[in-house]
Amino acid sequence: MIKIGVTGDFFEMEKEIRLLKEMSEFSLTGIYHYDTKLLKEFSANHDLPCFFSSGSFIGSCDAIDIAGNNGNETRFYAEILKSSKHLIVDFPDISLMHRLGHLIKLASEAKVIMQVRNPYCFNPVYRACLPRINNPAVIELQMEIKDGSELENQAILSIDLIRDMVRSNTHKVNASGISVAGKKVDYLTARIEFDNGSIANLTIHQLSDSTSLTVKIYQQGNFILINFPEKDCYIKKIPSSLFPRSNADDYEQILPEINHSNPGKEELKQFRNAIDQKFSTGIDIERALQSIDIYREIVEKINRTTFHPLQN
Repeated sequence: MIKIGVTGDFFEMEKEIRLLKEMSEFSLTGIYHYDTKLLKEFSANHDLPCFFSSGSFIGSCDAIDIAGNNGNETRFYAEILKSSKHLIVDFPDISLMHRLGHLIKLASEAKVIMQVRNPYCFNPVYRACLPRINNPAVIELQMEIKDGSELENQAILSIDLIRDMVRSNTHKVNASGISVAGKKVDYLTARIEFDNGSIANLTIHQLSDSTSLTVKIYQQGNFILINFPEKDCYIKKIPSSLFPRSNADDYEQILPEINHSNPGKEELKQFRNAIDQKFSTGIDIERALQSIDIYREIVEKINRTTFHPLQN
């Protein structure tokens, strides 16, 4: 059993604590937060020990779950890694990109796991289809997010999801963006080409009052559609020769068996497996940096061609 402590944003901490309490793989040692007054109240409400210094908190456990963000994360990350503790975190902010190389080095030297969250990679319908995704030729990802949501964060998560399917280095990136409803880019589209020949077309906009994420995957022999919010997916066989059309069996539709498990819980299980195997089985900090770097390139290309930059 892995002794784990939780810190971060109180709202996100609450969700993680609820999951961890249901998992026999982990033993919750306690919680930490720099706001000691709120920490005491939170600790009493959840019947958990609380720590008032980062050092005592880090020393109490084998692994640390940082839920959400609160303050200068990279300094705290470094303190944890230098203490040879495993770490699971949200995707780092792009503004911290220049410090991530140092964290990669620390994690490698300490021989610990630093896993980065991406809930899309653990969505039940995506996990059901993943074994069928094999050398995709074209991926079309379309996302709508509510106005006021964090476009940057969702774009990076989407890029990382695409890279999870393609598993190849990037060859070329083209991107464009426009401002429809305000003074900032709220509609972006990008074409990402990979060394293995795969192409991904990414479209994200903030012009909706709802959230959606649909991925279409075209590959030899079949077409896969995944609707993430609706938890719906199917795989359709593509005839080897469309003309002349053969019989209807060539268009057989397959409905993968979906295990409707909690994505957060599955992500924590993978974190546990990575610790046990002493090898990253999820999104490590190096892969996260590569996904952030692709987004940075998209930002640079958009900002060269618009009066409304994607980032200040």
